[in-house]
Amino acid sequence: MNSRVLQIGDFRLDRAAGLLRDAAGAEVPIRPKSLALMEVLARNAGRTMSKEELLDAVWPGLCVTQDSLVQCVRDIRRAIHDPEGRLLRSIPKRGYLLDLIVNTMQTLGGPGLPAIPIDAPSIAVLPFVNLENNPQHSFFAEAIASELLSGLLRIRWMLVIGRSSSFLFKNGSTDLKDIGLSLGVRYVLQGSVQIAGQRVRILCWVREADSGRQIWADRFEGLLTNPFELQDRIVEGVVGAVEPTVRLAEVERTRSKPTESLDAYELYLRALPLHFSNKREHLQEAQRLLGQAIAIDPAYSLAKAFSALTAVIQVNQSWASDVERLHGIRMARQGLADHRDEPVTLRCVAHALSYLAHETDTALPLLDRALELHPSSAEVHHSAGWVRCFVGDGAQAEQHFHRAIRLSPLDPEMGHTLMGLSFAQLQVGHPEAALVTCRRAMAAMPLSISPLRAAILALHDLGRVEEAEVLARRLKVINPGFSVGAFGLVQPFQKPGFANRYMEALRRAGLQ
Repeated sequence: MNSRVLQIGDFRLDRAAGLLRDAAGAEVPIRPKSLALMEVLARNAGRTMSKEELLDAVWPGLCVTQDSLVQCVRDIRRAIHDPEGRLLRSIPKRGYLLDLIVNTMQTLGGPGLPAIPIDAPSIAVLPFVNLENNPQHSFFAEAIASELLSGLLRIRWMLVIGRSSSFLFKNGSTDLKDIGLSLGVRYVLQGSVQIAGQRVRILCWVREADSGRQIWADRFEGLLTNPFELQDRIVEGVVGAVEPTVRLAEVERTRSKPTESLDAYELYLRALPLHFSNKREHLQEAQRLLGQAIAIDPAYSLAKAFSALTAVIQVNQSWASDVERLHGIRMARQGLADHRDEPVTLRCVAHALSYLAHETDTALPLLDRALELHPSSAEVHHSAGWVRCFVGDGAQAEQHFHRAIRLSPLDPEMGHTLMGLSFAQLQVGHPEAALVTCRRAMAAMPLSISPLRAAILALHDLGRVEEAEVLARRLKVINPGFSVGAFGLVQPFQKPGFANRYMEALRRAGLQ
């Protein structure tokens, strides 16, 4: 990084001036050696640096104790409001790691910045337009945009440009492509606010910066009688929808690249649609691509965690031997070893360990942490619902599944979410509702035997054995090798009463 300015989270380090500035542009007091250490860590963000390496970089040719390094670390943590060391992390017996996205800028001058290379999924939130031109309403429009930016910052796999940079583009006169090049982003979130009396209408949309193509839009309405509740609802809706939308756009972008030029992240993106296809050969190809990504980047915890989640589907569909199941457990544990508080990694690991190894005591705290980090993530709620199902807490599972559906109604995991909801409904004694949900899951995943199994259990509970037998015959057509005995050894439900009822339903429908 040879640029003059390093964007470190919401802070900017001006190397030429020797200053650290906060999101509002105000100078942050910090000692020169602490600033020098911060620059070294920023240039190596995401990599653990040994204490000896840091001492040599900041105090070259001098003999100083490690106390000097510790004092500088404390100084940096105070400056960036990280007293617990979650961003500037101490790695026991190894050194320190700055776990923050670092971007580069050439100047602090605002619009007209030279182009920044765009090498990661990235988004900027621009100031929202106040359609009424009423100065009294400008504060609310700015507050909405700020809250959305804070919500998007929870998405750890996506670079979100800080407020002090993106809010420079206030008047809307700058071309969208120029904004993207200036901020180094692929996507831009924009919006408008219209207030009439106590009623508020907010429009939001996301566009690709280079092409201007709109990839998502929605409208929110409410009353100003409780503005904070309205803000929370908007943030939940927007963040929940933007994350899967941007991920899908990233997948489409990667599909156009030659296979031989793909890096680890792009191989992971190539694996995503294969994972959701519910085809045996596609799942095998997804595992191959994820294996390539891990070979390129052995520390890629998300690829390992997603490989574990892919193994869950393979085992669930009776397409895997014990070798694949153990591979999934191994990938989950390796992903957990270096998850860096990434909520998607945490949810994949928790889901896999709970299903493949029945380690729900490990899984539940991981999901609690993922929800704390990213409460608006449909996929985190999806996995939280499944794990709650596995332990027999159908009521709690229902809440998670309903929230996942509300947050991302067009999610590629929707079939699996509906299937989980049907099991939750069966656990709380609502087989009629479960059967309706199963049929929706069947429509979403016609090649999967999982919703057929759930529907057979629902029909069993309703006493409709002949209909269950019809579904059992369809299941055997899709997967002739399915065996109740083999599935019983790996099925994830841990309450004996429910698990026995499930196996009995499959047998009574004619499956062996």
